[in-house]
Amino acid sequence: MKRCLVVGMTVLSIGLLTACGRASLPYAREMGDMALMRTMGIDMEGEQMAVTISTGRRAVGLKGDTEPPLIMSSTQSSISEACFVMQGMSDSYLFYGYVDQFILGETAVQAGIFPVLDYLARNVELGLGTKLWATKEMSARTAIQTGGEEGLEQKLSVLQTENEIGVAGLTPTAMEVFQAILEHGSAYLPVLELVQQGEEQRLIEAGYAVLKEDHLQGYLYGEQARGLELLEGRDVSDILQVQWGQKNAVVQITGASNAYAPKYENGELKELQLHCRIAAELLEFESPIQQEDVDQIQKIVEQEEQKRMELTLQRLQDWGTDCVTVGSQVEMAAPEGWVRIEQDWERIFQEIPVEVTVQVTISRAFGDLA
Repeated sequence: MKRCLVVGMTVLSIGLLTACGRASLPYAREMGDMALMRTMGIDMEGEQMAVTISTGRRAVGLKGDTEPPLIMSSTQSSISEACFVMQGMSDSYLFYGYVDQFILGETAVQAGIFPVLDYLARNVELGLGTKLWATKEMSARTAIQTGGEEGLEQKLSVLQTENEIGVAGLTPTAMEVFQAILEHGSAYLPVLELVQQGEEQRLIEAGYAVLKEDHLQGYLYGEQARGLELLEGRDVSDILQVQWGQKNAVVQITGASNAYAPKYENGELKELQLHCRIAAELLEFESPIQQEDVDQIQKIVEQEEQKRMELTLQRLQDWGTDCVTVGSQVEMAAPEGWVRIEQDWERIFQEIPVEVTVQVTISRAFGDLA
């Protein structure tokens, strides 16, 4: 792992240097001779790499008329070769400096994403600032083709800001994924799925793909995906329907913060306590609402969120994937104890009992509760 870290940090340093050149064009050409790529996807087809690229909507002519995105694909032995072949297929120069969304097909994630991260780090146009997504039961090529006339880049931008599972800020960059794998041995990527809604197919974000090293370990959906967001403790946004007795309410989770308290005995980590503070707003309720109603809502939300976090932690422990950086939190809480357990953290993380407690503070969306 240390050897991998040294190699990885070397590549990462190259990526930081090459990323500085993203804004400059490599050749002196007129803008009309260029096709500016916005989205790129990778699938594995046996030993071959299938690369798919797409522009956004393109302006044509002096009047600025628009055409649908340009989508191109090529399957070759490497990403570089596929891009070279596609360059010869286009009348315009294909410029990748504006690619800000990168799709990793399920087959690519299963095969291991280090080759892709290495390519991004070394490429003078792309760099490691690109946002990464994974797919489930769908190729990256199919995902890009669902963009329609607006282009997939526009749809992914909407997903990041108006996400169905409320995790706009948890779409990591290639650099963040690279650093997480090198430092913690695991990472996660948001998952794109294609669902049928009436007569149309729609692309949604449906959970997370969890990586151990650079390979797919498994997926987190539903409650477990929500639990990961809470464990991350940033950019949390969720809507809960709460029922008690004959009453109903709607609560929005607006933030979460976590504090870990490791318990050592004779130098050994025996237990880990996690206390989560959650901020929430009461959006809808049946008037009049009494303080006892608020107390009941708070209790139900605390139980629900605690269950989610426990489910997610158990799954991550089963996989041996600390993608929510519990180890870093343990180190900050008790640096002197961490020195003794750092080398054995992967095993300890799988075995250590974690006691989760949740405290919810509820306010109204339009003013404090009376």
